[in-house]
Amino acid sequence: GTLTVTDKDKDNKPVDDGLVITKEHTPSVNDDGKFRVGDIVTFQITVTNIYKDAKDVTLTEIPGVEFAGMADSGNAVTKFFSGVKAFFTGEKGETHTINLAGGETRTVEATYVITEADIVKGSFTNTVFATMTDSEGKDREYKATDTVGNGTDKTEFEKPDAHITLTKTVVDQKNVYEPGDTVTYQIKAVNNGNLTLENIHVEDELVGKTGDNAWTIDQIAPGETKDLGTVTYTVKDTDASEEQSSTLTNTASVFEKNITYGETIVPLTCVDGTARVSIAQNNPSLAIIKEVNRGEDGNGKAGDFAVGEEIPYTITVTNNGSVTVNNITVEDTLVGAVGDNAISVGTLAPGAFETVEVTYEVTEADVIAGSVVNTAAASGTTAAGEPVSAGPAECTVRTAALNT
Repeated sequence: GTLTVTDKDKDNKPVDDGLVITKEHTPSVNDDGKFRVGDIVTFQITVTNIYKDAKDVTLTEIPGVEFAGMADSGNAVTKFFSGVKAFFTGEKGETHTINLAGGETRTVEATYVITEADIVKGSFTNTVFATMTDSEGKDREYKATDTVGNGTDKTEFEKPDAHITLTKTVVDQKNVYEPGDTVTYQIKAVNNGNLTLENIHVEDELVGKTGDNAWTIDQIAPGETKDLGTVTYTVKDTDASEEQSSTLTNTASVFEKNITYGETIVPLTCVDGTARVSIAQNNPSLAIIKEVNRGEDGNGKAGDFAVGEEIPYTITVTNNGSVTVNNITVEDTLVGAVGDNAISVGTLAPGAFETVEVTYEVTEADVIAGSVVNTAAASGTTAAGEPVSAGPAECTVRTAALNT
C-alpha cells in the first residue's frame, strides 16, 4: 500500500508545535546562578521543516528579544500576517526568515536583556512563532515558549531590592557650636538597590523639610547619587545644656516605606542620614576687674593722688563662661564712657580677656572727700541674643591732703 505523510495527526488536527519548534535558554553565568538586571539571556530556538520540500520559515520574536547575529528579515506576506497578529494580540517583535531543506533541523539564537520588571515579577516568558506554508500552500503558525525564572520558584532571578541610602554631612564643621551659630548640612541620596526609584520624598524635621517642604526625588537609577543640596540650622539656647556640653543630632529620612512597581508592592529599605555636632555648655558669663595702674616696674605713683593729677586705671574684661560673647562694651561713668561713648571690647571667646585703660583727673572735691571711688561694668550678648553682664567693679583711690 501507500503511506501518505501529512502535517496533521490521526484526528486530522495540526501536529504538535513541539515537533516543529522548541525553545530553551542558557543558565546564568553568574557565580550564584542568578540573572541580574542588565544580564543577557540567550535562547536556543530549534526549528524543523516537517515537509519534504524546502521551506522558508519566518521566526517572529516578542518585543525586546533580538535574533543573535541576524538582520530583521521576512517576506511581505509573512510580515503582513505577523502585523495582523500583532494588531490583535499586541505581540510584535523582530522577524527572521531561514530556508530549511525538507526534513532539516536548525538552531538559531536570540538574546534578551533582563529588566527591572522581570526581577520584580520573578520570571520572564518568551514565546517565538514559526510560520511556514503547509502542503496546501497556506501559512501555518507554530510556537514555542520558554520561561526564565523557573516558574513560581523564581530562583533564577536576583531578588528585587528597593534600597536608598541617605548621607548627611556638616559643611566646614567646627569642633564646638554655640547657641546662635549656624550649622550647614549637605544631604545626598544613593540608590544602592537594583530598582529605579521614583517620586521619593526625603524629610528633615530639624530644618523644617517635611510635608510639602520635603525634598522630592523624581527618579534615581540604581547606582546613581543625587545631591539634594544644603540646608542650614541655627543652634538654639534649648539645644545646649547649662550643666555640660551636649550633642545636636540631625537626621534625614525617606517618607515612603514601599514602592509600587507596576502592580507589585516592593518594600523600600532606607538608611537614614545622620550628622552630629557638639554643642558648648550654655553658661555665658563675663568678669570685670578695675584697678589702678601703678606701673609694672614699680615706677608708677605709689602714694596718694593730689588735685590735677591723673589716675590711670586698667579695666580687664574676661569671658569666664562657656560660650562666646559678642558686642562687649564697658561703661565707666566717672570718665564719661557711657551710652554711645561706652568703650568697645568686641568679642571674647571662652577663656579670652581684653584690657582697656582710662584716666581720671583728680578734683578738689575728690581731695576734700579723701578718695576717688570709681566703678565699671561690662555687658554683651551671645550669638543667640542672650544678654550677659558683669560688674560693677569698684576701685577706690586715696587722695592727698589738701594744702591750705
